[in-house]
Amino acid sequence: MLRPCLLIDVDFVLNPDFSAVWDGSEGNGLRASGWVVLQGFTMNARPVWLNLRHGAALLRVAYETGAELVWATNWHQYANQVVAPVLGLPQLPLATSPPRPKEQAVIEWTAGRPFVWLDDDESGGVMIACQRAPRGAGVKVDPVTGLTDADLEQAARLLEAS
Repeated sequence: MLRPCLLIDVDFVLNPDFSAVWDGSEGNGLRASGWVVLQGFTMNARPVWLNLRHGAALLRVAYETGAELVWATNWHQYANQVVAPVLGLPQLPLATSPPRPKEQAVIEWTAGRPFVWLDDDESGGVMIACQRAPRGAGVKVDPVTGLTDADLEQAARLLEAS
């Protein structure tokens, strides 16, 4: 039996678009709920936010479902170099590689393995790729809130069904 993969995007999944709620101050409540700003990194001139609780939550889902955690992001190796240490994740395999489109690279990398992909999927390409893959499924994460417990629960259900 092939081990399933839990594919993780970074931007708008682990790094949500807080521009609507963040006023630039330190005391706006985001830090109290586990969010930190990556110092020295920006995305489209806005801060990169990560939630310290996401690493343990992703590891828990992977453990409980027997899935392998895999980066599926345009951050490429920066995901391992920058994001993984902050979240307490080990170095993860990378399913994407330039210059191929992310969706094509993931389908080739999974090579028939069951997978669930956590992505904001603003273009629709990720969910289409998941539907075309023999054993793929996608969880569309709201880019404003980022990854939630409900998203992780949905991913776990899909992985257990694969």
